[in-house]
Amino acid sequence: MKLGFGLGLKQKWDFFWFKPRVIEKLVCGIKLKVKLADPFGGGWYGEQHNHWPELEWIAEHGIAHGDCVIDCGANHGFTSIFFAKLTGSNGNVFAVEPLERNQKVIRENIELNQVTNCKPFAVAAGSSNTSINMEDVSNGSVLGGNKKSRRTIKVSQRRLDDMFDDKKIDFLKMDVEGFELEALKGATKTLLTKPRLALELHVMFYDEPTQTLEAILKLIDVERYKVFLQREVDGAIVSEPSDSAYLLREILRCEVAHLFCI
Repeated sequence: MKLGFGLGLKQKWDFFWFKPRVIEKLVCGIKLKVKLADPFGGGWYGEQHNHWPELEWIAEHGIAHGDCVIDCGANHGFTSIFFAKLTGSNGNVFAVEPLERNQKVIRENIELNQVTNCKPFAVAAGSSNTSINMEDVSNGSVLGGNKKSRRTIKVSQRRLDDMFDDKKIDFLKMDVEGFELEALKGATKTLLTKPRLALELHVMFYDEPTQTLEAILKLIDVERYKVFLQREVDGAIVSEPSDSAYLLREILRCEVAHLFCI
């Protein structure tokens, strides 16, 4: 769900009737307690959503016990808590999420699940250390270019390479609503160590899709990886050739694609 230009009538109606609550979910055999704080969280993490091909893939291929993990675009911390359970007490999860409304929910979910290996970072990931404007909604994106919103907030932006005390990162998940290239530009040192990757590519938000995707594939040096692609939300995750030109053509056909690299 993309709220876009502030809160429309439907979203205001949804917020008015929504009842925050805590539910229990079983995800890939792992029990989670989840705070559903708003209609967005209710839609994505609620009782009716029980099909998680991305998390199933990550549990099998992405995260091992003891891994150091970045959850970039952590939203309400649902995936952060899941990752913390996968990596165990000897691992670390860094939940990068710039919006305070979401940080509050992340902290609640950490406490609900009694995990001690998940640390929230209240910043946006980008190519420089500065301040930026974002939509102040649950799944808000960075504003710039043609993007506008009636609900904006200024947040701190940091390069991923300048965080986490130079720990070697084993797995990087990124879901930043179209800001993928800028976030990855701030992680060039991290990418040199060839972390396993789960990147949500919001092609429909790119001003120049071809150039943006070419830059992303070059930046991650995709041809050194074994690659999997999910062409639609909750769809099948398929092994693909590690060929930049082929992947570019395939991803350009999608509005949103998940690129998994191991």
